[in-house]
Amino acid sequence: NIMVPLLSFLYSEEVRTAAAALMPELAKSAVVSLRSGLCDASFVNNLLGFIFEKLITAIVEEPEPEVQSAMIEALHESLCNGGLGCLGRPERVGEALNALATVTSEVLERQARRGEAKKDEDFDDDEEEAQAEEAERDDQLLEEVCSALASVTKTHPEPVTDLFQTHVETFGKLVQSDQANMRRIGICIIDELLENLQTQSQRYMPQLLPPLVQFCQDPSPEVRQASVYGLGVCAQYGGASFQQAAADVLPVIYGLVNHPEGRAPQNVHATDNAVSALGKVLEFQGGSMPDKA
Repeated sequence: NIMVPLLSFLYSEEVRTAAAALMPELAKSAVVSLRSGLCDASFVNNLLGFIFEKLITAIVEEPEPEVQSAMIEALHESLCNGGLGCLGRPERVGEALNALATVTSEVLERQARRGEAKKDEDFDDDEEEAQAEEAERDDQLLEEVCSALASVTKTHPEPVTDLFQTHVETFGKLVQSDQANMRRIGICIIDELLENLQTQSQRYMPQLLPPLVQFCQDPSPEVRQASVYGLGVCAQYGGASFQQAAADVLPVIYGLVNHPEGRAPQNVHATDNAVSALGKVLEFQGGSMPDKA
């Protein structure tokens, strides 16, 4: 009752940030108390409900990206500490997804404004430096969004399976960005979704597998690394959906494994992920391999 309302304390960013940092500890203490027999499940559920309701609302309403980032980090850690089903109602899972999608849309809007500002004939070095700092903050914010989305998905796979379709377009815009780091984060979000939903992710394979194949040929090594990792996840959990796409997927994986520059320092992680992906194809989709392989 003292700390949670401070998430929306209007007059100090430091207070809101400090309050956010305390939320995971409150969640953890409640769960530990339950396991120790110091309280009952009803108390823990009510406390977690109170925390998540206020935290999710605060994320959407927070005007400062740095504080918003701290709040999303707190959401991620609180979900990890709260455990499976800790958000309670499926509606709250939807609210969490909505909040993360809203933050992502705000980042994309700021990126678009920065692009327009660069076209102004009065754009100077000072503005360029300010833009670089803002872009760095937005990248960190998206990293936190990716982590929090992974935690929501891991702790609430069934509701996310039903609810994520609404947000495919929003997160898909990251993948289509002209900024390599945004593309990488967008691909990582796809990877987290597919990996944490496991076989339930097959619903999304027709939509999400093609961009993974496409961006295995991205100019950025980090994007290729994340993309081919996702192909391995698809091989592991995709079932018949992967088999139908194997003719497109396998040449891409082979291409990364056998690339003449594959062991160059900038490419080695993408190559390692490609070898791992090929191993998953052999293990889980052996029937997809052509005889000559």
